Parts: sequence; structure tokens; C-alpha cells
Amino acid sequence: MLLPEGEIRARSLAVATLEQDVRVCDLTVRRALRAGVTMALTAGADYADANALADAVQGQHPAVRWRLRHDLRQKLVGIAWFGDTGPVGHATLAGLPATDSNDISDDLAADACRIFGYTVLPDPPS
Repeated sequence: MLLPEGEIRARSLAVATLEQDVRVCDLTVRRALRAGVTMALTAGADYADANALADAVQGQHPAVRWRLRHDLRQKLVGIAWFGDTGPVGHATLAGLPATDSNDISDDLAADACRIFGYTVLPDPPS
């Protein structure tokens, strides 16, 4: 997978500490196949089907767990939690837990290249 250097610099990692338990819908288990969750949802560059599934699940489950598409070994999982359905307003944002966000370090980017086979393309000179 090719990653433009600017895409890495435009992103950050965030850690949130939840103050209460959250029930997570596990989309990594075999039972999820009955709901149409296949590897195709978590592979490739087309996010349309994954976004449609997230839209369908929001309001039914407070959070989901899925396999990360950038892990070709399909061992890493991500967790997303949903807020209230509808437009995002100030009250919705205020209800989210505080996060600690950091830039993606060069060391982390290098580890991702080594582990997942990424190649970082330098930005063209401006």
C-alpha cells in the first residue's frame, strides 16, 4: 500500500478513557457473517459498504469492534463508539470523553511500513 507523506502528517492518534462500561457489538466473530459482515467490508479502498453498515448499526449498538483493513494479517481490531443519532451538535461533542491526541511519529510510521508492508511516498516539492 502506498501512503503519501502528507496523509500521515494530516492524521493523529487519539486515546480516550471511557468513564463507564460500553457494550460493544463484535463484528469479528463468525456470527457476524449472518449479518453480512465479510472480509470485503474491511479490505480494499472502497469504504461505501463499511460506512453503510456503520450507519445501519448506529442507534442499535453503542459501539462496534471490527478488523482493521490496513492489517493484512487481519489480527488487529478497532473499536468505534457512537453518539446519539442525528446531526452532531455542541451537546453531542461535549458528551464525548476527553482525548489525548498526538501526531503520528516517524518511528510509528516506520514500524507500520515494516509490519504492514506500506511504502511512504514523499510529498512533491512545493
